[in-house]
Order: sequence, then structure tokens, then C-alpha cells
Amino acid sequence: MRALCIALILIAAPAGAQTYEGTTFAGYEDICGYDIRVETTPYLSKAQIEDGDRPVIVIDPKLLQSIQGFHRTFLIAHECAHHRMEHTTRGGLARRFTAKHGIRDQEMSADCWAAETLTRAGMLPPLLTIADQFFRRGFVSPGGGYPSGIQRSNVIRHCARIAVDKMQAEDAVMRLWHPAER
Repeated sequence: MRALCIALILIAAPAGAQTYEGTTFAGYEDICGYDIRVETTPYLSKAQIEDGDRPVIVIDPKLLQSIQGFHRTFLIAHECAHHRMEHTTRGGLARRFTAKHGIRDQEMSADCWAAETLTRAGMLPPLLTIADQFFRRGFVSPGGGYPSGIQRSNVIRHCARIAVDKMQAEDAVMRLWHPAER
């Protein structure tokens, strides 16, 4: 089935596009599982709907460099969040472009979902590095309603903390109800 999906993507993909077969993050297939295509994009990554109803994540070839490893993972999780949170649906796109702070709110909620997901997947240390990189960018925003680096850093750290707290609470419950398993 996976080979058929890849073949269909290659047929439907724009000329020069290729599929991405690299590792993403633990549980990607179950949590997200959207097809990933590699093609030049000014945004480095984007979530989009193709052929009317097929969610796809597009990443720029620059992200395939080994130095971009965790940045790529974070962006894939972020784009996955846009699909999971229905930001790419007709209604989601309408809210993005008509609501006050629509772009900022969707970007920050996608960052939060990605931070919680990657923290649960055991990737907290590199996630905090990404948060630090955003923080160092400061108040510079790419414009068009996107959040600043400091805002994104704060959201990533806050949501990672929420995920850690949830995991600790779940672990405490497991110890209470199943002490022999620990």
C-alpha cells in the first residue's frame, strides 16, 4: 500500500518533486502519517491539500542537509499540526486570513502541538535548542502576521512543559494502579 501511495504521489507531484523517505519522529506514522514531498518552497515547509482532499507536507530540499536534522523534524511536526488542527481546510484557511491574529494564532498553535508531540516522543533536548534559536532571532517576524521568534520560543517551551507535566502525571497514575509493573 505504501509503495502505491508513493507511486501516486510521484505521478501527481509537480515536475522535479520527490517524496521524502527519511526518518521523522517516533510515532509519526500513527500520529501524523501524511505524505511528505520535497520541492522548492520559499517557506521551507508547508501543509497543503492536493487533489481536493489529500493532505501533503512539502519540505524544501534545503532541509535535507544533515545539519538541518532536528529543524526538519520540528517543521514536519509543525506542518502535521496544521493538518491535524484543520488549518488547511476551507474553514481553517478562512479563519487564517480573516480573523484578527489568524495567522499568528494558527502558527503558535501548530508550534504548541509540535512541541507537545515531540516532547512525548522523547525529543525534549533538541526541541529546547530550537526554542533557543527562535529566541535569539528576537522580535524579528517574517511579517504577514507571523509570530516573532520570542513568541514562538515561549510557546514551544510552555507546551513542552505541559507535555512533561502530563507524562509525569501519567507515570504517577501508573505507579499507583500498577506498582508491580514499575
